Amino acid sequence: MGSVKKLKRVQNKGHNVGQMPLISPFRRKEAVAVMVAVPLLWLLLMSFMHSAGRAKAEQPTVMGYAVVESFPHDPLAFTQGLEFEQLCANGQACTDTLWESTGLYGRSVVRQVELQSGKVLQEQHLERRQFGEGLTKIGSHVYSLTWRTGTIIKWEVKGGVLSKVGELKGPLRDGWGLTTDGKLLLATDSSATLFYIDPDTMQVVRTQLITDAGRPIRWLNELELIEGELWANVWMTECIARIDLQTGGVTHWMLLHGLKQGLRRSHPSLRTDVLNGIAYDRAKKRIFVTGKKWPVLFEIEPKMTHEPDNAALRHVPHTLEHARHRCIPK
Repeated sequence: MGSVKKLKRVQNKGHNVGQMPLISPFRRKEAVAVMVAVPLLWLLLMSFMHSAGRAKAEQPTVMGYAVVESFPHDPLAFTQGLEFEQLCANGQACTDTLWESTGLYGRSVVRQVELQSGKVLQEQHLERRQFGEGLTKIGSHVYSLTWRTGTIIKWEVKGGVLSKVGELKGPLRDGWGLTTDGKLLLATDSSATLFYIDPDTMQVVRTQLITDAGRPIRWLNELELIEGELWANVWMTECIARIDLQTGGVTHWMLLHGLKQGLRRSHPSLRTDVLNGIAYDRAKKRIFVTGKKWPVLFEIEPKMTHEPDNAALRHVPHTLEHARHRCIPK
């Protein structure tokens, strides 16, 4: 610091910094180094403070829900994938339907069901060796994943009838969730990675790590793209992660506690399993959720946790700390 003081004295006497005869060559280098280092340290400090502020701003918001309506659902369906579609026949009224894939060896199917009644309109069985996972639809083609095989099954809807086109060797060793942005398939395995897959070549176009403030979030199961945001069930929890696809960061934790417990109380003879299944009606902005072996499919509305009609979370701690404890796999 002595060289800085000396440099100041030189300046105070009206000398230009470039007039170096008053400073030795060695002191001159020290002065220049300090002049360079101080602004650099200042920039680094500002960058750190900006990053810290941004990380704080990116902390997820904790949300709850309100049930808007409920619909019948097959209590034997081990739901893995779910997607809404309005079926409109020529000259007839449109019917709200759901494409659904189910799991378990020897019982996995891809089918279309009527929303209002839960009636199965059509279905195709997977081979006994295949365990069905996620499902999505692009145009006239339905794609479904299988667990542990890396296979993606391609189906075609022609004349309103679903038929199998073939099995494609996908890039995943362990298929879990599947959705689409209208062009690419978005898929997950048991890791924290989201895969973007070309449906024609089955090649991975790119990957994205899903995190909560930098912490990787694995076990993202059934997926749905809602207004440009990825919604994902987290396996073995009653949580949905809402994810910003620009950053891969979780922006909201949706706590759906109370749905499964209510079904177990009202249907004690059924083996109601975990939450799994998200579908979205883009035209009417409706969000549907269900679970494995749930007798009911719910239309829900996201609610801030402090809203008075968010009664479902009345007895559930819903701070961010509690949400992370409940929603992030250990």
